[in-house]
This record gives sequence, structure tokens and C-alpha cells, in this order.
Amino acid sequence: MLKCDAQEDFAKQKAQREEVVALLAAPTQAAGALDAADDEGNTALQQACLHGLCGVAEQLLAAGARPELTNNSGKTAFMLAKDTRTIESMLAAGLQAPDFGGHEDIYLRSFATSGYVPYVEALLKAGADPASIDEAGRNSLMLALEQGHEAAAEVLLAPTSAAGAIDARGGDRERSALIEASAAGLTNMVEKLVALGAKPELTDKNGNTSLSWALAGKHETAAEVLLEPTREAGALDVQDAVAGSGGKSALMWASTSGLAGMVEKLLELGAKPDLKDAGGKTALDLANSAGHMACVAVLEQHAM
Repeated sequence: MLKCDAQEDFAKQKAQREEVVALLAAPTQAAGALDAADDEGNTALQQACLHGLCGVAEQLLAAGARPELTNNSGKTAFMLAKDTRTIESMLAAGLQAPDFGGHEDIYLRSFATSGYVPYVEALLKAGADPASIDEAGRNSLMLALEQGHEAAAEVLLAPTSAAGAIDARGGDRERSALIEASAAGLTNMVEKLVALGAKPELTDKNGNTSLSWALAGKHETAAEVLLEPTREAGALDVQDAVAGSGGKSALMWASTSGLAGMVEKLLELGAKPDLKDAGGKTALDLANSAGHMACVAVLEQHAM
């Protein structure tokens, strides 16, 4: 319910932004300032693409906005587009595909972020490096997974693996591609990453493994894929290092999330029920506190 409400609120906010920008477009054009840029060098068209306002982007292009302009970071409107719909909308409005020459790596990351598969494929064929990273240390595969673009991520899997970057970590949270896929519950991606040899024992900045992220998000099918590989890697009992509230293992996350089936499987694989988090609580304590009595029953049965 909360997720649905959040999605509805986001849709309303986006619609409101479109209306506001559309209203501003007419006087801006009349004033001859359609391509005026803000402090970061972004024009109205670039802002529309950045926020996925495809309707506004169409209006600005029709009014004569220049799509070839770059901002202070050297990015065009195409580079800033955050979703496939915006890109397709711009192409439908008559915008010519950009010349990738000399900027293949930057464009690959941009279109991985937007999930626009045709250009991801074209850029890889043109020699773009899937191991190249942005200013935050994220490669194209990470960016595609971060945005939930499975189709683009699938195209990037084999090239990223061949480039030796399947286990690279980046972003503020220092996540790997496997951690991104696990946190989002993208089971198909988790399966394929594990098959390519992605390491389940790797942790993010706070010491969380892919399995812990899957369990914290209640993504049981993704967690199921990770159980045995994580055990084989000796990382089943890895505890995070979140300041103040850390120390949680995969078993603790399963118990906190009320995943009794996962609790049982983790115990069968040898997860330690006597570990304590930063607050001195065991998995049983956490299950009790959260009122997950099915988990409590599994843990107490194991202790007999």
C-alpha cells in the first residue's frame, strides 16, 4: 500500500512538473532565451531529459531548443535522459541520434542508466568499454541495475565479465553489480551474475553482503539463489558494520524480516544462531522483538 501511494505521489509530482515547465516554455521562447542555461550549464531541454519529462522535451524541441548543447560536465540532453521513453520521444520528435565519436564510454554509461538497449548494443559494438566508470566509480552494469533496467543489464553482463569488471564496486555505498541486483530483488540477474562468477562474499561500504541485502528487502527468491554460493564462500555469518545498529548477519536479517523459510534454510546450512548484533541481540531476540513468531518457533526448535 505504501509503495502504491508513493508511486501515485511520484506520478502526480512528475505531471505537475511537466505542467509548470510547459507553461514556462512559451514566455521563454518569446524572450529568446529557450537555450539559457542554469549554473550547472543545463538548458530547459536538458532539465526535461534529466527528469524524464518527455512531453516537455517534445515541446521544447518543437520550439527550437538545441539538443546538441552540452552542460558544464560536457553532457548533452541525450546523455542526461533517465529513461527509454524520453529518448524515444526525442527521436520521434525528429532529433538525430548523436555522434558517439570519441565519447563512446560516456554514452554507454548514459544509455545504461536510461535503459535504452538499442544504443547500449550499438555502443558496445562501437568499442565502448563496459569497465569504464563515472565520477562515482560506477560502471555501466551497475548503473543499469541501480535503475532496474534488466534488459540493458543483460546486454552488459558478458562484456563486463570479459572486461574483468563483474565484481567492481562503486557509488556512495560501494556496491557491486551483484549487491545492486540482490537489493532490488532482480532474481534473474542474480542467477546470471552468480553463474558468471560474481563473488557473493563481497560487501558494500557498511559490510552488507548480497544475501543480507536480499533478505533485508524480503526478496526470498533472490536470497534462495545466493544461499549456497554464500555458504561456499564462507560468508554466511558475515555481520555488517553499520554504526550504532550494525552487527547483523544474514540469519538476523531473515529473522527481522519474518522469513521463516529462509531462517530454516540458513540454519540447515550452518548459520550461527548465537551471534549478537551491536545491541547484544541474537536472531531469536530480533524475531521476538518484531513479533515474527514463525521465525521464533524455527529458532527455538533448532536450539533444542
